[in-house]
Amino acid sequence: MSCQDDLTAVDLSSGVAVDVLERVSAGSGRDENLWSFIDINNITGTNLEDPEKAQKIVKTWDERHNMEIFCDSGVDDQMIIHIPFIHSLRLRSLLLLPPPVTNSYRPTRIRLYTNLAQPPSFSDIEDGLTPIQDLNLSQSPSLWQAGVDSEGRAEGGRREVEEWPLKVQKMASVWSVTLMISDSEGGDKSRLFYIGFKGESRNPRAAETNTPAVPAAQGADAPVEQLAEKQGAGHSAVR
Repeated sequence: MSCQDDLTAVDLSSGVAVDVLERVSAGSGRDENLWSFIDINNITGTNLEDPEKAQKIVKTWDERHNMEIFCDSGVDDQMIIHIPFIHSLRLRSLLLLPPPVTNSYRPTRIRLYTNLAQPPSFSDIEDGLTPIQDLNLSQSPSLWQAGVDSEGRAEGGRREVEEWPLKVQKMASVWSVTLMISDSEGGDKSRLFYIGFKGESRNPRAAETNTPAVPAAQGADAPVEQLAEKQGAGHSAVR
């Protein structure tokens, strides 16, 4: 296995060429918003102030800036959100809209687990369940900071979604993601306004659509022409 398997663009020094960073962090293939492949009705949450908010913060891209809908943790700053997909996906980045870095409700740690049939309990995680990736959200992602201020606000004052690169080789065939969200700046409550993903659909039907079609001249028409030739040859043999 290549050492690239565990790398993202942020793991490498700034001296590496941009095209190399892009290949390591994203791999080859499409990079699309994956909202339409999320099984929204089966998203669940643990230790949420309002359990229904787990589904509501997985918004469409057009609704990502709706700050009236958000999800808060319950009795402390930890919460688990389990997100299944309708089929296997290749994930390249996690999209988040948390509070600004200076806000006490901003979680500073998110652990990602993949392909769990059921969301883990807090005791499962404490007993040593190993995450696929452990994100430090104490600062905004370095590749995202261009064009926004220290609070993630773009021109016009609107906060933008943060894009956190994932270790693609470990996310190549994912049918569920479980997020363990914790370690808020204030220590009492964690909050998220939006969760999304970017990557590539692994729909098995794609292979069928990529099967080359046989052109008509080489397909249906060919036997007719061959039959005519055989018939002609047969008549010439009759004495």
